[in-house]
Amino acid sequence: MIWQAPVSGQGTLVGHANQFLAVHSSSFVYSGSTIGTDPTLGTVGDQVGAGALAQLINLPSAISLSHVELALGKVNAGTDIVVSLQADSGSGTPSGIPLCGAVIPAEMLALGLQELIGAPTVTPEGTAGTTTYNYQMAAQSMGQVVPSAVGSTTTGNATLNSTNYILISWSAVPLPAGSPGNLVYDSNLTNAIASVGATWHLIGASVGTANGDYNVQNPGTNTASWYYIGTGAASGYTLVSAVNISVIPGATYTLVASGADGSATTSGAAGWSVTNTARSSYYASMTIPVVYAGDLSVTFTVPPGVTLLQLFCDTSNCTVTARAKLVFGTVQLTQTSAVQPYEPGPLPTYNIYRDAGAYELIGSTTALGFQDTGQIATNQTPPDLPTQIWTVPVAYDLSAGVNYFLVVQPGSVVNSSSYIQAAASINDVVLTRSTATSGALTYNGSAWTTQTYGYGVALRGGASGNLRAIADDQLAAAAYPFPLKLACYQQINGRLSSAASWTMRSLTAPINLLCRDDANFEYSIGTMIAVNATVAQAGIYNGYQALEISGTSAGAASAETAGYPVVAGQTYSATVLHESPSGTSTIALNIIWLNSSGSIISQSSGTVTNPTGAYQQLSVTGIAPATAVKGYPQLYITSYNGEKHYIAQLGLFQGTNILWSLPGLGMASAQAISYTNGLPSSAQ
Repeated sequence: MIWQAPVSGQGTLVGHANQFLAVHSSSFVYSGSTIGTDPTLGTVGDQVGAGALAQLINLPSAISLSHVELALGKVNAGTDIVVSLQADSGSGTPSGIPLCGAVIPAEMLALGLQELIGAPTVTPEGTAGTTTYNYQMAAQSMGQVVPSAVGSTTTGNATLNSTNYILISWSAVPLPAGSPGNLVYDSNLTNAIASVGATWHLIGASVGTANGDYNVQNPGTNTASWYYIGTGAASGYTLVSAVNISVIPGATYTLVASGADGSATTSGAAGWSVTNTARSSYYASMTIPVVYAGDLSVTFTVPPGVTLLQLFCDTSNCTVTARAKLVFGTVQLTQTSAVQPYEPGPLPTYNIYRDAGAYELIGSTTALGFQDTGQIATNQTPPDLPTQIWTVPVAYDLSAGVNYFLVVQPGSVVNSSSYIQAAASINDVVLTRSTATSGALTYNGSAWTTQTYGYGVALRGGASGNLRAIADDQLAAAAYPFPLKLACYQQINGRLSSAASWTMRSLTAPINLLCRDDANFEYSIGTMIAVNATVAQAGIYNGYQALEISGTSAGAASAETAGYPVVAGQTYSATVLHESPSGTSTIALNIIWLNSSGSIISQSSGTVTNPTGAYQQLSVTGIAPATAVKGYPQLYITSYNGEKHYIAQLGLFQGTNILWSLPGLGMASAQAISYTNGLPSSAQ
C-alpha cells in the first residue's frame, strides 16, 4: 500500500482514513466473471415495520455466487441485520432456513445510516379553510441529506399570511448511538428558546428575565449556558431538558459542564443529571456546590438495555440570591472515559418543502418548527431517500432455473419457525426498489406478501472458479473490484470526523481461532516457528503466498504456531493444505496441548499421509485434556530428506470441522478515527 500524505489546506480523503483502518481478511469469494441482476436503483424505498424483505432470484444459467450488493436505504432495528440466501419453501416464499449469509452488526449500522425524520406535525393557525397542504423536511446531518415522511392538512386557508398560516413542527434528528463528538443536540443553545421550534424543553419552568425564570447567555457560541435568576427563596424543582440522546448499553460516557457558577447559591445544590426518558432512574449527576465556580465532570456506564438518555439541568429546590444568576455551564456528553475538548453538538439545517400541487422549497431553519406564511418559493422537490450500497459475502452455487430468495431482516438468528428473533421497531429496513416490476416480497410477522416491484439487488460471482480468500489489501486488483470489508465514513461541519470498518459475521462459516497471519501467509509467517527446519513465505497456493518449510538436517522436523486458548474437555479440529512436489517424507497434522505453565501435556495425532505432489487437505480432531489451557496445530514431517514442503490455509476450530475459513468470520470489529482540521488526531 502506498502512503497517501495529507495536503495542507485539503480536506481529509477516504484514502487517508483507510490508512488507519485495520486490515481484515474478510471472506470467501469465487473467482470468475462478474454477473449482475437488475442493479439499477429507483427512488422509492420499501419500509417494513415488523418483518423482513426478500427478493426472488431465478437465473437462466448456474453461477457460483460470491457476494451480493444491496441498495440499503435505512436500518433502524436496534439489532443486527441478517442477510441470507434461502431456498423456496415450495409455495413461492422463503423457506426460513439460510443456505448461507452474513450478519451486519447493529453497532456498525448506527454509524452508517441516519434515522429518518418522522412526518412533521402540520397545524393550521388563524382562520381555517379547505385547502390541502403537504410538507416534507430534509435535514443536513452527518454528511447526509435525510428526507422526512409527509405531513398534511386538509383545512388550510387558501391564502397564507402572518395571521392565517400553517405551523409545521417536528422532532429532532439526534446523532446515532456510537457517534463521535458531543452528543448533546444544540449544545450551543442557538435555538434553545426559539419562539417557533425551540430545541430544549422547559419543565415546570419559564423563560424570561424575571426572578425565577430561566434564560440563555451567549447563545450560538461555544460558551453558551443556561442560567436561573434567583428569587432569594427556594426555587422548587424546575428543569430544562435536552433532546433525548441515543446511547449504547454498557458503553462509557463522560458528561462535562464548563464554566458552571454557583457563587450566588446560598443553600442546596443545583446541577446536571442523566436519567432514563421517564426521569425515574438516575445514571449520573453533577452538582454545583454553594459558592462554587468552575468546571464539572462525571464518567458513567450506561446500564444494560438502556438505549436512550435524558439530560437536564435542574435547580433542585436550591436558594439563589434574588436577581443573581445560577449558571449551569456549557454542556458536553461524549462516548469516552475522559474529558474531551469542547465541540458543539449537532444542529442540522432543515429545508422545508410545501406541496400544494407541486413541491416548492419555502425556507430553511435550524429550529424544530417553521411558520408557512405563504413565502415566495422555488420549484424544488425534496431529496430522495439516501442510499448506501452494502456488499455482503454470500458464497453459494446457484443452480439454473431454481427459485432462491435473498432475505434481509432484523435479528441475529434465522430458523424455520420464526423469521424475527429480535424485537423490531417501525421502519426497520428500507431496500431501494429497482426497475423490476416483480420479485419483491414483504413479511408482516406472520406471512409473506408478493409485491409488484423488485429490489435493487446485484449479484456478483462467476460461472466457475475456485473458492478463494480475498483480503482487503487485494481489493484494488482489477479482478476483484468490490469491497468485502464494509466501511462507513461520517462528516460533521464539512470534515471527516470518524471512520469505521468491520469484518462480516458469517452465518455458516466456522470460526478460525488463529490470528490472520497464522491462518493465511499472504502477509507474514505469523507466529510460526520450526523445529529442525526453517520457515519463510514462498510458493503460491491459488494466487496467494504459502509457507515454505525447509529442513536443516536429516530426521524429523515440524512447523507450529504459538498456543491459542482452549477449554478442557471440548472438541477441537485443525485443518491445513499441504504440498511437497518431490517429497517422500510422510507428514501428519497434529494438535499439541499445553498446560498453564506452557508444558506439553499430550497431542492429538492426525493420519500419517504420503505427499501427492499437489495440495491436499490434512485434518485432525481431538479433545482438549483435563488440564489443557492452550493448543496449537503442528505439521509433523516424519523424516526430512532434503525436500521442501508448503502449507496454506491453516485453521484451528472448536468442534468437529474440516471447512477452512479466515479469522474474523463470526466476529465483528471496529476502529474509530478522530480528525481535526483534516489531520488524524487519534486512531485505535
